[in-house]
Amino acid sequence: MALCNDARLIGNDHENLTENENSTERYTIEGEPTEAVLLCLLEKLGPNDLASKPSTIASQYYLHFINHWDRYAMLEFDRERKSMSVLVQSKTKTSPKRKDNETKLFVKGAPNMLLQRCKR
Repeated sequence: MALCNDARLIGNDHENLTENENSTERYTIEGEPTEAVLLCLLEKLGPNDLASKPSTIASQYYLHFINHWDRYAMLEFDRERKSMSVLVQSKTKTSPKRKDNETKLFVKGAPNMLLQRCKR
């Protein structure tokens, strides 16, 4: 989700926000709201240190993926394809048996369109 996404989730570390205030005031987004929701899901699925500042919580998993993978090709979302694809390569070898860094294609989109392309 992090690598196949152009949105950003930004935490606001304002000390004047109280625990009872709306959580939307603690975070802002850059980019498409639908893509930002996927980033929110990514961060919520991971273990969060609740004592951390919102800026840390908002990007810890995103930064993990960005620090381990290089995104070097992208097919932007297309209404006909109904998907977005990115080609990424690991920054380090993922296995001692591999001669080179691992390359993967990540795709997100409409399930009915993606399943048509699957062979297994």
